[in-house]
Parts: sequence; structure tokens; C-alpha cells
Amino acid sequence: MCDEQAAKRFHEDENSDDFHLKKKNPPISSYTSHYDPTVNVCYVRINSFSANPASVSAVVYDAFGGRVFASYVWVNPQGKQFWEVSPSECDIEIPGKPDEKCTTDTQFDELTEKYFGVTR
Repeated sequence: MCDEQAAKRFHEDENSDDFHLKKKNPPISSYTSHYDPTVNVCYVRINSFSANPASVSAVVYDAFGGRVFASYVWVNPQGKQFWEVSPSECDIEIPGKPDEKCTTDTQFDELTEKYFGVTR
């Protein structure tokens, strides 16, 4: 049931107006999901990659309720080396704990795996 809802959310995201604004250079998108029975939440992580300008984004949210738990955005319009550009957004909201900020995609991946069971 969780994976079905995650797939539905993923396809809704693909059909959003924001996605279609990028029609000249549509992003490559994927998703993963994980059901956590201890909190009764179906987490879905949607990843998007685009080439012009180079950008990466990821969001983790409740596939049923829609609450956003984590978001990552990295954009490189100047064509620099990837390590020369910090993400413009890298936030993790952990229920019952203080929010965490991250500074790299590796940190984001580690935190979303640890707290929500979803990876790239």
C-alpha cells in the first residue's frame, strides 16, 4: 500500500506545473519509499536531476499526508565543479527532535536514510 501511494505521489509530482515549466530540459526523476510501522508513516523520497542548468533536488515527505520532512536543492548555473557549489537548501525536520541542517548531498543521504529509511 505504501509503495502504491508513493508511486501515485511521484506521478503527481511529474505532472505538476513546475515539472512542465522545465519541458525544454525535463528532469530525470526517480523515487524510493519506506513504510515505518512505529510511527505509521509512508515516506517517499523524490529525486530530480536536470542538465541545463545543472541541478539536483530531493524531497522526503509523507506519501499520504503530504508533510515535508526533508528537502535538498543544488543548482550550478555557472558550470563550476560540483564540489565548488554548496546546496541552496539542505534541511531535515525530524519529528520530536531539533531540525538539522546539512551542507552536502552525502549528509542529506545519510540523514534521510537514518531518520526516514529512504535513499537515493
